[in-house]
Amino acid sequence: MRNRGCPIVWWAALLVATLPAPDNASAQVIIYGGPAGGRSAPGDSGALSGPSTRELHKRFDRAQKLLKEENFAEASRLLQTILDSDEDVFIKSDEQPELAEQSLKLKAHLLFAQMPAEGRAVYEQQQGPAARRLLDDALKSHDVEGMALVARRYFHTQAGLDAAYHVAADNFDHGRPLLAAVGYERLLAAPGPAARFEPYLSIRCATSWMRAGLADKALEVLVGLHRRYA
Repeated sequence: MRNRGCPIVWWAALLVATLPAPDNASAQVIIYGGPAGGRSAPGDSGALSGPSTRELHKRFDRAQKLLKEENFAEASRLLQTILDSDEDVFIKSDEQPELAEQSLKLKAHLLFAQMPAEGRAVYEQQQGPAARRLLDDALKSHDVEGMALVARRYFHTQAGLDAAYHVAADNFDHGRPLLAAVGYERLLAAPGPAARFEPYLSIRCATSWMRAGLADKALEVLVGLHRRYA
């Protein structure tokens, strides 16, 4: 028996196919997270007040070992300190030194994404309430920067996913389709936790790609949605 959501997929595909792409779509620049999510902005000469690069690297290595031992609580705590740091750390891979430097925050996010359900539940219990309070405050004042902060630091909590969806929706609603598409794609990459946003997540993502002038990317999203609903 076919899922009743299938007609929604084809209706969405027809709708997206009729959308014109704005002439200025290619002029958008993706700056994910801003200075708080990556290297310092040019001219930022403020002194670092958080853990040192060496200390953050040690915490990451320790978290990896703890995850192998299934000590999810302590591993999550250490990884969260990396995401909470005002500055990112860029390191060489020990296994593949020929590769370019890698963001330690990105590597921490990948470890969270690879956690089993038990580990994600522990992390939700640890950080979920604080993330939810921050998001509720940001939503009350429509503080998009506050929502983005929650999405950066707590993406792997329920509130973090909600925050990421709100930020992508804000970009969508204010004529920034490329930024919206990137935000929605990040949620699509977390199919289990983010499944509650479907089918609207995929529809909005495809629409964003189309408005950004990238019809092939829009089609990929709709094909993936059809496979899940067929």
